Amino acid sequence: NSITDPLKFTSHYAEKIAEGDYLIEMPLSYLDRRDEVGVMSSALFQMKKAIASSIMEKELSNEQLLSEKEFLNTVLITIGDGIIVTDEEQKIQMVNMAAVQMIGIDDKQLIGTTGDQFVTFVDYKTQEKLKSLISLAIESKKIVERQESYMTIGARKMLVEDSASPILDRQKNLTGIVYVFRNITDSMKRKQEIEFLSYHDQLTGLFNRRYFEEISTAILEEKNLPLSLIIGDLNALKLTNDAFGHLKGDQMITAFSDVLKSSFSPKAIVARIGGDEFAIILPNTSPEQADLLIMDIRLKLKGTSVGQVPVTAAFGHATVSEISDSFSNIFRLADEAMYN
Repeated sequence: NSITDPLKFTSHYAEKIAEGDYLIEMPLSYLDRRDEVGVMSSALFQMKKAIASSIMEKELSNEQLLSEKEFLNTVLITIGDGIIVTDEEQKIQMVNMAAVQMIGIDDKQLIGTTGDQFVTFVDYKTQEKLKSLISLAIESKKIVERQESYMTIGARKMLVEDSASPILDRQKNLTGIVYVFRNITDSMKRKQEIEFLSYHDQLTGLFNRRYFEEISTAILEEKNLPLSLIIGDLNALKLTNDAFGHLKGDQMITAFSDVLKSSFSPKAIVARIGGDEFAIILPNTSPEQADLLIMDIRLKLKGTSVGQVPVTAAFGHATVSEISDSFSNIFRLADEAMYN
């Protein structure tokens, strides 16, 4: 028995390992032996350790993958941007909560469809129908983006910024698309409001001096010649402010501005460039036409007053007919003409 027992145990030990029992212990007396039994016992013990270690690493790896998958799912579900995942045929496989809320359609209705029956896209400026970024990304197998377009859902529409990224396997075969979008309707509205305020006079709604100076450097082009400039100074504004208060003065400014707004085509650039100073840039306008426009303004002002104070103004104009001339020169000539 003393000869066969070690062999029986090592055989039993190997069978247990094969069955997946990695808790079985190898007696130290077997490991310390210097014969064939000791060699076999050490080999089986090392094999058990290696297998157990490999299984433990795999289990830890699986747990880590599961944890990462749960984390990514949580991110996809809770992120503020809308996310839609499709297969290579554009059929929707996953929709996050933000996308459902923005589109206003339950994910059960969307999954399995291409989404085209619910959502279309049109150009922000031209209102022309656009191809979806998902189809463009499938065609190109590249990331595609759009800064501004309208996503229309039935009678509703929202301005979106969106992108579509291809999902490629190791062989670079397309397996799907990740489409991400965000509603920028409110942010665009705020941007436009800020832009309007930065280029317009708050009291009159006319362009301000900043816009006037910026446009004056770009408008002197061949296509705009002859280019005329009318300068107008509102009379008695300081006197009105001093005698009747700034409210009356503001009313005088707005009354004069209203006359200017009604006197020019949309092509004209009408600006308030100072407290009582106004300027009108007139592309494709001859000196004779500028004269007629000033006469029209004066006629309108004859019936305009604030209380008992008549609204009047002094005018001057100048015209440039050659591209070689400078805008500063035409401004100087119009300003001088106002005092002559």
